[in-house]
Amino acid sequence: MGGRYIATAKIINVEHGRNENADSVSADNIADMTDTKIGLLAYKLAGLTYTGGGAEVKIVENFSEVFINTDPDGADIHINGRLRGVSPVLIEKVPQGSVNVTATKGNMYGELQKSISGSDLVEMFLKLEVTLGRMFIKSSVAELDVLIDGESQGRLKKDLYKDIPAGTHTLTLKGEGWFWEEDILIEKEKTLTVDAYPREMAIFRWSLPDDAEGSIESKSFSEKLTGSGKLDLPADTYSVKVSRPDYDPVEQEITMARADIIEFEPELTYS
Repeated sequence: MGGRYIATAKIINVEHGRNENADSVSADNIADMTDTKIGLLAYKLAGLTYTGGGAEVKIVENFSEVFINTDPDGADIHINGRLRGVSPVLIEKVPQGSVNVTATKGNMYGELQKSISGSDLVEMFLKLEVTLGRMFIKSSVAELDVLIDGESQGRLKKDLYKDIPAGTHTLTLKGEGWFWEEDILIEKEKTLTVDAYPREMAIFRWSLPDDAEGSIESKSFSEKLTGSGKLDLPADTYSVKVSRPDYDPVEQEITMARADIIEFEPELTYS
Protein backbone atom coordinates (compact mmCIF):
# COMPACT_ATOMS: atom_id res chain seq x y z
CA MET A 1 0.00 0.00 0.00
CA GLY A 2 1.03 3.64 -0.39
CA GLY A 3 1.67 5.43 2.94
CA ARG A 4 4.28 4.96 5.57
CA TYR A 5 1.67 4.09 8.21
CA ILE A 6 -0.82 1.24 7.90
CA ALA A 7 -3.67 0.37 10.27
CA THR A 8 -5.54 -2.93 9.99
CA ALA A 9 -8.56 -4.27 11.86
CA LYS A 10 -10.54 -7.50 11.94
CA ILE A 11 -14.02 -8.41 13.08
CA ILE A 12 -13.75 -11.87 14.64
CA ASN A 13 -16.62 -14.24 15.32
CA VAL A 14 -15.33 -15.61 18.63
CA GLU A 15 -18.05 -18.26 18.93
CA HIS A 16 -17.15 -19.82 15.58
CA GLY A 17 -13.46 -18.90 15.65
CA ARG A 18 -13.33 -17.16 12.29
CA ASN A 19 -12.77 -13.75 10.75
CA GLU A 20 -16.00 -12.11 9.60
CA ASN A 21 -14.34 -9.09 8.03
CA ALA A 22 -11.00 -7.32 7.72
CA ASP A 23 -9.79 -4.09 6.17
CA SER A 24 -6.98 -1.55 6.31
CA VAL A 25 -6.12 2.09 5.69
CA SER A 26 -2.82 3.88 5.05
CA ALA A 27 -1.50 7.39 5.63
CA ASP A 28 1.63 9.39 4.90
CA ASN A 29 1.91 10.65 8.48
CA ILE A 30 0.67 9.70 11.94
CA ALA A 31 -1.46 12.84 12.30
CA ASP A 32 -3.50 12.00 9.21
CA MET A 33 -3.81 8.42 10.44
CA THR A 34 -5.20 9.36 13.85
CA ASP A 35 -7.30 12.33 12.72
CA THR A 36 -9.10 10.88 9.70
CA LYS A 37 -8.04 7.42 8.58
CA ILE A 38 -8.92 5.50 11.76
CA GLY A 39 -12.49 6.80 11.45
CA LEU A 40 -12.52 5.81 7.78
CA LEU A 41 -11.40 2.30 8.75
CA ALA A 42 -14.44 1.93 11.03
CA TYR A 43 -16.76 2.97 8.19
CA LYS A 44 -15.04 0.51 5.81
CA LEU A 45 -15.52 -2.35 8.26
CA ALA A 46 -19.20 -1.41 8.53
CA GLY A 47 -19.59 -1.38 4.73
CA LEU A 48 -20.43 2.34 4.69
CA THR A 49 -17.91 3.49 2.08
CA TYR A 50 -17.70 3.65 -1.69
CA THR A 51 -14.94 4.19 -4.23
CA GLY A 52 -15.10 7.58 -5.89
CA GLY A 53 -13.14 9.09 -8.74
CA GLY A 54 -9.45 8.26 -8.78
CA ALA A 55 -10.12 5.16 -6.63
CA GLU A 56 -10.45 7.35 -3.52
CA VAL A 57 -12.45 5.68 -0.75
CA LYS A 58 -15.20 7.95 0.59
CA ILE A 59 -17.77 7.70 3.36
CA VAL A 60 -21.34 7.20 2.14
CA GLU A 61 -23.64 10.15 2.79
CA ASN A 62 -27.00 8.83 1.51
CA PHE A 63 -28.69 5.74 2.91
CA SER A 64 -31.92 3.80 2.57
CA GLU A 65 -33.82 1.41 4.80
CA VAL A 66 -33.91 -2.17 3.53
CA PHE A 67 -36.02 -5.08 4.78
CA ILE A 68 -34.74 -8.50 3.74
CA ASN A 69 -36.55 -11.81 4.11
CA THR A 70 -35.54 -15.25 2.92
CA ASP A 71 -36.98 -18.72 2.45
CA PRO A 72 -36.00 -20.40 4.69
CA ASP A 73 -35.40 -17.66 7.24
CA GLY A 74 -32.46 -17.52 9.64
CA ALA A 75 -29.94 -16.83 6.87
CA ASP A 76 -26.81 -14.69 7.28
CA ILE A 77 -27.27 -11.54 5.20
CA HIS A 78 -24.24 -9.89 3.59
CA ILE A 79 -24.47 -6.57 1.76
CA ASN A 80 -21.48 -5.76 -0.42
CA GLY A 81 -19.56 -8.48 1.41
CA ARG A 82 -20.38 -7.21 4.93
CA LEU A 83 -22.44 -9.24 7.40
CA ARG A 84 -25.47 -7.10 8.31
CA GLY A 85 -27.74 -9.49 10.21
CA VAL A 86 -29.88 -12.62 10.12
CA SER A 87 -33.12 -12.82 8.11
CA PRO A 88 -35.73 -11.52 8.46
CA VAL A 89 -33.92 -8.27 9.16
CA LEU A 90 -34.51 -4.53 8.85
CA ILE A 91 -31.28 -2.72 8.03
CA GLU A 92 -31.57 1.01 8.62
CA LYS A 93 -28.43 2.21 6.87
CA VAL A 94 -27.73 0.68 3.47
CA PRO A 95 -25.57 2.77 1.11
CA GLN A 96 -27.52 4.00 -1.89
CA GLY A 97 -26.38 2.79 -5.28
CA SER A 98 -25.82 -0.69 -6.65
CA VAL A 99 -25.67 -3.27 -3.86
CA ASN A 100 -24.95 -6.99 -3.85
CA VAL A 101 -26.99 -8.98 -1.33
CA THR A 102 -26.15 -12.57 -0.45
CA ALA A 103 -27.90 -14.92 1.97
CA THR A 104 -26.36 -18.12 3.33
CA LYS A 105 -27.67 -20.81 5.65
CA GLY A 106 -25.73 -24.03 5.91
CA ASN A 107 -25.20 -25.19 2.32
CA MET A 108 -28.03 -22.98 1.01
CA TYR A 109 -27.35 -19.76 -0.85
CA GLY A 110 -29.18 -16.88 -2.51
CA GLU A 111 -27.94 -13.73 -4.25
CA LEU A 112 -29.52 -10.51 -5.52
CA GLN A 113 -28.13 -7.43 -7.25
CA LYS A 114 -30.23 -4.29 -6.82
CA SER A 115 -29.96 -0.52 -7.28
CA ILE A 116 -31.14 1.45 -4.25
CA SER A 117 -32.13 5.13 -4.19
CA GLY A 118 -34.54 7.47 -2.46
CA SER A 119 -35.94 7.47 1.07
CA ASP A 120 -38.68 4.82 0.67
CA LEU A 121 -38.30 1.46 2.38
CA VAL A 122 -36.85 -1.17 0.03
CA GLU A 123 -38.06 -4.75 0.46
CA MET A 124 -36.13 -7.76 -0.81
CA PHE A 125 -36.85 -11.48 -0.85
CA LEU A 126 -34.34 -14.21 -1.58
CA LYS A 127 -35.16 -17.86 -2.21
CA LEU A 128 -32.28 -19.97 -0.94
CA GLU A 129 -31.15 -23.06 -2.81
CA VAL A 130 -28.57 -25.70 -2.12
CA THR A 131 -25.49 -24.41 -3.93
CA LEU A 132 -22.04 -25.91 -3.75
CA GLY A 133 -18.62 -25.12 -5.13
CA ARG A 134 -15.17 -26.64 -5.26
CA MET A 135 -11.65 -25.73 -4.19
CA PHE A 136 -8.14 -26.77 -5.14
CA ILE A 137 -5.28 -25.83 -2.79
CA LYS A 138 -1.74 -25.25 -4.04
CA SER A 139 0.54 -24.92 -1.01
CA SER A 140 4.26 -24.28 -0.84
CA VAL A 141 4.31 -26.71 2.11
CA ALA A 142 2.78 -30.20 2.18
CA GLU A 143 1.76 -32.36 5.15
CA LEU A 144 -0.54 -29.76 6.72
CA ASP A 145 -3.96 -29.95 8.33
CA VAL A 146 -6.80 -28.21 6.48
CA LEU A 147 -9.63 -26.44 8.30
CA ILE A 148 -12.65 -24.66 6.83
CA ASP A 149 -14.37 -22.34 9.32
CA GLY A 150 -12.51 -24.14 12.11
CA GLU A 151 -13.71 -27.62 11.10
CA SER A 152 -11.07 -30.18 10.16
CA GLN A 153 -10.95 -31.43 6.56
CA GLY A 154 -8.08 -33.82 7.24
CA ARG A 155 -4.59 -33.57 5.79
CA LEU A 156 -3.84 -31.45 2.73
CA LYS A 157 -4.49 -33.45 -0.43
CA LYS A 158 -3.58 -33.05 -4.09
CA ASP A 159 -7.18 -33.23 -5.19
CA LEU A 160 -10.36 -31.19 -5.32
CA TYR A 161 -12.29 -30.30 -2.19
CA LYS A 162 -15.86 -30.77 -3.36
CA ASP A 163 -19.33 -29.89 -2.11
CA ILE A 164 -18.29 -26.74 -0.24
CA PRO A 165 -21.25 -24.44 0.50
CA ALA A 166 -21.16 -21.30 -1.63
CA GLY A 167 -20.22 -18.19 0.33
CA THR A 168 -17.34 -16.79 2.36
CA HIS A 169 -15.25 -19.15 4.49
CA THR A 170 -12.06 -18.99 6.54
CA LEU A 171 -9.48 -21.45 5.21
CA THR A 172 -6.67 -22.45 7.58
CA LEU A 173 -3.57 -24.55 6.95
CA LYS A 174 -1.43 -25.46 9.94
CA GLY A 175 0.85 -28.05 11.46
CA GLU A 176 4.45 -28.86 12.34
CA GLY A 177 5.48 -25.23 12.79
CA TRP A 178 3.60 -23.84 9.77
CA PHE A 179 0.53 -21.58 9.60
CA TRP A 180 -1.53 -19.85 6.90
CA GLU A 181 -5.06 -18.42 7.02
CA GLU A 182 -7.22 -16.42 4.63
CA ASP A 183 -10.87 -15.71 3.87
CA ILE A 184 -12.02 -17.32 0.62
CA LEU A 185 -15.14 -16.98 -1.53
CA ILE A 186 -16.67 -20.17 -2.91
CA GLU A 187 -18.98 -19.49 -5.85
CA LYS A 188 -21.85 -21.62 -7.09
CA GLU A 189 -20.68 -24.56 -9.24
CA LYS A 190 -17.22 -23.01 -9.69
CA THR A 191 -13.74 -24.15 -8.67
CA LEU A 192 -11.55 -21.81 -6.64
CA THR A 193 -7.77 -22.24 -6.85
CA VAL A 194 -6.03 -21.17 -3.64
CA ASP A 195 -2.32 -20.35 -3.63
CA ALA A 196 -1.10 -20.73 -0.04
CA TYR A 197 2.31 -19.80 1.34
CA PRO A 198 2.41 -20.89 5.00
CA ARG A 199 4.74 -19.08 7.40
CA GLU A 200 7.22 -20.70 9.75
CA MET A 201 5.86 -20.47 13.29
CA ALA A 202 7.16 -21.00 16.83
CA ILE A 203 5.60 -21.04 20.30
CA PHE A 204 6.65 -18.59 23.01
CA ARG A 205 5.54 -19.27 26.59
CA TRP A 206 6.31 -16.92 29.46
CA SER A 207 5.84 -16.64 33.21
CA LEU A 208 6.48 -13.37 35.08
CA PRO A 209 6.00 -12.34 38.72
CA ASP A 210 2.65 -10.65 39.44
CA ASP A 211 4.13 -7.14 39.71
CA ALA A 212 6.43 -7.46 36.68
CA GLU A 213 5.70 -6.37 33.15
CA GLY A 214 7.51 -6.87 29.89
CA SER A 215 7.37 -6.86 26.12
CA ILE A 216 8.42 -8.95 23.15
CA GLU A 217 9.27 -7.19 19.89
CA SER A 218 10.62 -7.80 16.41
CA LYS A 219 10.76 -5.59 13.34
CA SER A 220 7.13 -6.37 12.54
CA PHE A 221 5.61 -7.40 15.88
CA SER A 222 5.14 -6.02 19.39
CA GLU A 223 3.24 -7.40 22.36
CA LYS A 224 3.11 -6.53 26.07
CA LEU A 225 3.70 -9.34 28.58
CA THR A 226 2.19 -9.76 32.04
CA GLY A 227 1.59 -12.80 34.22
CA SER A 228 1.87 -15.96 32.16
CA GLY A 229 0.69 -16.93 28.70
CA LYS A 230 1.49 -18.27 25.24
CA LEU A 231 1.95 -16.74 21.80
CA ASP A 232 2.17 -18.37 18.38
CA LEU A 233 4.76 -16.25 16.58
CA PRO A 234 6.43 -16.20 13.16
CA ALA A 235 9.94 -17.64 13.31
CA ASP A 236 12.21 -14.62 13.80
CA THR A 237 14.58 -12.89 16.23
CA TYR A 238 12.86 -11.07 19.10
CA SER A 239 13.91 -8.70 21.86
CA VAL A 240 12.31 -9.53 25.21
CA LYS A 241 12.35 -6.97 28.04
CA VAL A 242 11.13 -7.33 31.63
CA SER A 243 10.96 -4.78 34.44
CA ARG A 244 9.87 -5.05 38.07
CA PRO A 245 9.90 -2.49 40.89
CA ASP A 246 13.11 -2.70 42.96
CA TYR A 247 14.68 -5.22 40.56
CA ASP A 248 17.23 -4.85 37.78
CA PRO A 249 15.60 -4.86 34.34
CA VAL A 250 16.19 -7.83 32.05
CA GLU A 251 16.68 -7.67 28.29
CA GLN A 252 17.26 -10.76 26.19
CA GLU A 253 17.45 -11.53 22.47
CA ILE A 254 15.73 -14.76 21.46
CA THR A 255 15.89 -16.38 18.03
CA MET A 256 13.00 -18.72 17.27
CA ALA A 257 13.17 -21.29 14.50
CA ARG A 258 10.25 -23.18 13.00
CA ALA A 259 8.43 -25.41 15.51
CA ASP A 260 10.54 -24.14 18.44
CA ILE A 261 8.86 -24.02 21.85
CA ILE A 262 10.50 -21.31 23.96
CA GLU A 263 9.94 -21.24 27.73
CA PHE A 264 10.76 -17.80 29.17
CA GLU A 265 10.90 -17.43 32.96
CA PRO A 266 13.55 -14.79 33.75
CA GLU A 267 15.52 -14.65 36.99
CA LEU A 268 15.30 -11.09 38.32
CA THR A 269 17.99 -9.67 40.60
CA TYR A 270 17.00 -7.46 43.53
CA SER A 271 18.68 -4.06 43.17
